[in-house]
Amino acid sequence: MFKVVGFYKFTNVKSLKKNKDFLQKFLFLNHIRGTIIIAKEGLNGTISGSIKNIDKTTKKLKSLFSFKQFDSFNESKSRFHPFHKPKVKMVHV
Repeated sequence: MFKVVGFYKFTNVKSLKKNKDFLQKFLFLNHIRGTIIIAKEGLNGTISGSIKNIDKTTKKLKSLFSFKQFDSFNESKSRFHPFHKPKVKMVHV
């Protein structure tokens, strides 16, 4: 069983390229699939993985970007990985 989570958080993000590279590697190493978009004003994503690895990833996002709660967070379960690969995108506004 896979956990699927969707989230967004408005927060000030510095070092977009450094964070993008770190997150891309983190998602790959933890078998997380889906997309996370990071921009100067925050992050947005929909990802899937094992329950343990999704929980680890959401904790990492909170510590990396220094916040306690997402502005919006929803979760569901799936019998299969709904996404094909991990992707981190940077958006410059």
